[in-house]
Amino acid sequence: MALLVQRPELAQAEQVFLLDISAPVKGLDFLRELVDFCAQKPHLSTAKLLELWRERPEGPWLAHMAAHTLCPEDDMPAALSETMARIRLRQVQARVRELQQAQLVEGGLDDIRTAELRELLSLRFDNRQD
Repeated sequence: MALLVQRPELAQAEQVFLLDISAPVKGLDFLRELVDFCAQKPHLSTAKLLELWRERPEGPWLAHMAAHTLCPEDDMPAALSETMARIRLRQVQARVRELQQAQLVEGGLDDIRTAELRELLSLRFDNRQD
């Protein structure tokens, strides 16, 4: 999130996306909102982002992230791309765990959730190959 706060325009990069799956990953909803917000405003500066989110509970936290440089500016696009890939993998892993738990508790999954599990397992495998 700090990379997006420091360079909001990076949200428009092709590699900056989250999977549209339900997954119990802490902070995921807020990250999705931040990515969407920044992507919709191509000329947003860090200062304007902080001003627009100042009244929200996350405002002070975003201001704190804006003040801490994580990497050189030239490395930020690649760092954000790698971070988003790790978050997408986390999404897949969390949903797979959720489906596997349901499978154990319920003694099986319906066809739709079985297909979803298969698809997610292939996504998880594909991400490890990157």
